[in-house]
Order: sequence, then C-alpha cells, then structure tokens
Amino acid sequence: MTHNQSQEDEFQVSARDFSKLTDIHHKSGYKEGISDGREQKFQEGFDAGFQDGFQHAFLVGKYKALAWVAEQKGSSGSSGSNTDLLLKNPQLGHCQICLDESLLEKNLLELVKLNSTHTQKVHERVKEKYGELLPEKDLSPDKD
Repeated sequence: MTHNQSQEDEFQVSARDFSKLTDIHHKSGYKEGISDGREQKFQEGFDAGFQDGFQHAFLVGKYKALAWVAEQKGSSGSSGSNTDLLLKNPQLGHCQICLDESLLEKNLLELVKLNSTHTQKVHERVKEKYGELLPEKDLSPDKD
C-alpha cells in the first residue's frame, strides 16, 4: 500500500467517523430541543390553567361564603343556601371542560373563552344574588 493510498483510507475512515459523530450529535440536539420545547409548553399551559382554575374556584368559594352569610343573617334578598342550585350541585361551578370532555377537541383559545364566559356568568349571579353582602371593594383575585 502506498503512502497516498494510506492517507486516502485514513481520510475516508475519518470522514465516516465525523459523519457518524455529526449524526449522533444532531439527533441528540434535536431530541433535547423537542424535550425542552415540550416542557416549556407544558409549563405555560399548566400556569395558564392554574390561574384560570384558581380564579374560578375563588369565585365559587366566595359565592358559597356569601350564601352562608346570607343564610346566617336570614337575608330576605337571597333564597338561602338550602335552595341554591350551585351549592346543592357544586359541579355547576366547575369549569366547563370538566363537565364535557368533548370540549377537549376545541383549541385552547376557545376553551379559555368558554370557561371565562362561564366564570363571568357565575360572577354576575353572585353580584345579583348577594350584592348587598359584598364589600365595597370586590374580592376578586388579581388577573395578572
């Protein structure tokens, strides 16, 4: 074997090794990028869902507290928690997604809008039904 042929063989082996290493690192980088992207999107989705869920749960909790206060005071403006449908059937206060799993087929923006509309309706009902018991400053959680 000549010196040039030996160098050419080494070059071919080196090129194959380089190609294999490049391929391995490319695949590894792609997998890490996918994993990091998923983790970031999952976290963003969790944070948004947690905030929305907290706001709704806070509102339903406030509603229950106001109904209890109205019952204790014997307020004539409210029908009392014994007849209050939301308090008798708490799942009416849950998010709409929890009540209808087929909603999961909708995109996220539609789901957020649907749940937000439902939360707003519950909030309006609280103000309508227990407005006289609400403090001047509304106790809504911050939306930031």
